[in-house]
Amino acid sequence: MLFPTYVVDNFLEDPYQVSNLASTLQYKEDPEGRWPGKRSEDLFKIEPVFFDFICNKIMRLLYPYNISDIRWNANSNFQIFNGKKNNHEGWIHKDAACQLSAILYLSHHKGCGTSLFKPKNFVGSFGAQINEIKKEYHSQNKKFDDRYFKALKDNNFRFEKTLETESVFNRLFLFDSHQWHGANGFKEGRLTLVVFFNAIFGKNIKYPIPEMRR
Repeated sequence: MLFPTYVVDNFLEDPYQVSNLASTLQYKEDPEGRWPGKRSEDLFKIEPVFFDFICNKIMRLLYPYNISDIRWNANSNFQIFNGKKNNHEGWIHKDAACQLSAILYLSHHKGCGTSLFKPKNFVGSFGAQINEIKKEYHSQNKKFDDRYFKALKDNNFRFEKTLETESVFNRLFLFDSHQWHGANGFKEGRLTLVVFFNAIFGKNIKYPIPEMRR
């Protein structure tokens, strides 16, 4: 891992302005079923000024003294869930295609936070087979049944929880993307802003975890 885990309350000075922005956007499901719920179009395309603001604010947590030397490539979306359809825990997974993941909670819903996990044993290819079932149900918008919940249980049973974070309004949860993680549940639905930093680079850049272990 390159980055530690951050939990930052009162992250935005005016979170209601941001949640109001989210309410004006259009949302769609992922046609490949990679994630549940619906997401807005990438904010880099539709709200570039806000996108730069939020990414810069997150990066200042990691590099407050040399932020002007840091560059990044990132994707960001608002994401909404319907609590009635997703009244269960989420699938434990990695955001392995990027380096750093951020979740900003923007609704007053409880029991909808995020937890970190570690594998009990070697994961292997079994997880890929189970994830095909998840993809099938989400991409085809199929009603969740016993087969779906069995696959969800088989997937999540292989992990041990190491950290649980509640979905407090205006809380930022920032973690290394190679951490296994999953939603605690969607009992009431939730609105979040997600940011995925695909690459972080710059002159003489250093990463917190490797530096700690030098």
